Amino acid sequence: MKIKTFFLAIICLLSHFHIHADLLNFTVKDINGEKLQLERSFLGKVLLIVNTASRCGATDQYADLQQLHETYSKEGLVVIAVPTNDFGAQEPGTNQEIAKFCQKNYGVTFPILSKTTFEGANANPFIKKLTNSHPEAKRNKSIGWNFEKFIIDRNGQLIERFSTSTEPSSSKITSLIDKLLKEEPRGVQEYLGRLAATTMHWKGAPWLIRKRREAEESTEQMIQALNIKADQTLCDLGAGNGYHTLKMATLTGKKGVVYAVDIQPEMLEMLKKRASENKITNIKTIKNKFYDTGLPTNSIDKMLLCDVYHEFSHPKHMLNDIFRSLKQDGELVLVEFRTEDKTVPIKPDHKMSHKQIVKELEANGFSLSKSYDALPWQHMLFFKKKPL
Repeated sequence: MKIKTFFLAIICLLSHFHIHADLLNFTVKDINGEKLQLERSFLGKVLLIVNTASRCGATDQYADLQQLHETYSKEGLVVIAVPTNDFGAQEPGTNQEIAKFCQKNYGVTFPILSKTTFEGANANPFIKKLTNSHPEAKRNKSIGWNFEKFIIDRNGQLIERFSTSTEPSSSKITSLIDKLLKEEPRGVQEYLGRLAATTMHWKGAPWLIRKRREAEESTEQMIQALNIKADQTLCDLGAGNGYHTLKMATLTGKKGVVYAVDIQPEMLEMLKKRASENKITNIKTIKNKFYDTGLPTNSIDKMLLCDVYHEFSHPKHMLNDIFRSLKQDGELVLVEFRTEDKTVPIKPDHKMSHKQIVKELEANGFSLSKSYDALPWQHMLFFKKKPL
């Protein structure tokens, strides 16, 4: 019986994840009428979602919500207000009036969504999903009043909901936020039918600058195909010890900048040493997280991932964050060893097919704009951001 109970528990857990993994898979509008894809914008963050009203006895909770935002936003908390007039007709204003009220009275700087309906045939689909995603089925019920609170973890799963009477500053909420912010999202071993590879250890760095690399991969040809312009803001994601970074920095010139991003600080130290030896000063290094690039929002003209993407343990989180960091007309370039060519002497899990690359990128908001097929061993695919 104990074995049977154990397996039933596992099935329930997997079932729960399958059901609720798409909680953030909705496009909504913010208070200014701009489209906002929740998963793309917030997966990997801890979310505190609150249904709000401007004329409620609990309206002063806005002050505590703003305080939570100021205290925890740099650690990964996002407070989101969702105004509605459904409960006691206490939010009669327009979106413009709501935004003005929140700014004037509480100095709100966290996201506010467009005023919406929570009940009836026209109920907001995201709110319907939210109120039915608690891991305890008995907690799934309609919202009863203004300023109920829902907390979602970095995996996009609803963890807890609190009533109006539970203040945002209560220890029940702050202790849960503290706990969730310390937890990293779950990685994957398989994504869309592909096994994820392990990251190459920094002790293997000499392989990245091996003498035969140019002959094997035509790296100069690849850099030329990037079509780098002077003054561009570039990123070499998974930069390693800077084999490509230094070349990119030279091409974009002193007025341009290259962000060199890597998960291993030892790689970045090697990169900085090589840059100093070559008197290259326009490189900014970032030690990123497995699920977060650490890059500024809407900042990158062109991003290179050379033999890196297949190693992501959090591909969906990272692609969402890459989307965020690219400018609207920015370009993402993936270079991957070809699965289709059996003569390429690379381990199978460190190779990708053209079809698989496109499949994964298109599932995360990108569209293929062109390909460069002249490299001896690798695919080189260029992607643009799809409009919402």
